[in-house]
Amino acid sequence: MKVVNAVLGLFSSDRRTWDARHAEDVPVSALVAGTEARLTGIVEPEQPLVTSPFTQTQCVFWYARLEEKHVVDQDRGILASGARELVQWREAICQGSYARFWIRDASGARAHVDMGEQATCHFAFDPPNVSDHPRVNDENERLCTYLRSHGILPGNYMGIAGDTRFYEQCVLPGDRIAVFGQVQEHSVVQTTEYRDMPVKLFRFVGAQKRPLLILLA
Repeated sequence: MKVVNAVLGLFSSDRRTWDARHAEDVPVSALVAGTEARLTGIVEPEQPLVTSPFTQTQCVFWYARLEEKHVVDQDRGILASGARELVQWREAICQGSYARFWIRDASGARAHVDMGEQATCHFAFDPPNVSDHPRVNDENERLCTYLRSHGILPGNYMGIAGDTRFYEQCVLPGDRIAVFGQVQEHSVVQTTEYRDMPVKLFRFVGAQKRPLLILLA
């Protein structure tokens, strides 16, 4: 599992995100190597579960953002206070965990998904606001360590104080998602009681120019 700076789905291309949202679902049995397809199904982990940074949820993978409030004035720049304040929310963290997992379609057939890394996998959704979650507001050591590693000073009740917004999406085993990307075929050796036999599997991957997109179904 990798943790890298994340990229919102809209940072891929608007056209590609539109294609992913409007593509017809293809079952595993109809996947063709060398083409692009959309598969919707149930997430099954391949690797150990990871812990999300804000709500500290055990999950297959997560996507998190943090925004800080800055008070600005059009004429005089940043102000401490004043009736003519304008507020801007500036992104301080945008990060996701990247994993390998299985997705099972309605027939029970599975395909492998390799999220790769930031350059080859984009999240085509906005994570929900979790600022009022208890783990965001109790100054626990895990959260404080994570925030300090990104140059952010932890504080009391950060989520409900109103100066910081926490967003996080956790994908759990059994969740239903969709993936859109290039299909590859590869073989693995399956060991049985009598002999080893090669089994062909399909895998979704991304590339820098045509990244894999993860959508919430």
